[in-house]
Amino acid sequence: MRMLTATSKLLCLALCAACTPTSPPILTKYVTVERHVPASFKRRCPARWHKPGGPETTGDFVERGDANEAALAVCSARMDKIIAWDKP
Repeated sequence: MRMLTATSKLLCLALCAACTPTSPPILTKYVTVERHVPASFKRRCPARWHKPGGPETTGDFVERGDANEAALAVCSARMDKIIAWDKP
């Protein structure tokens, strides 16, 4: 009697497994995401300052150095923003 019961259980499991619906296949869709640098960061760095005809006095060199240093600071700040934006 025990043997029949065990066989009955296996038969029942086999029939139940055959009746269960199979799950639908999983679809995978790959999407390419292109990241672009924001337009507000796509500006050229300020032009280098120079006096027409060249510097004439020591003050011209100081003024040119200050103007070029300020332009470099602007460009450097913009690059820092681009680098921060581009982090994953």
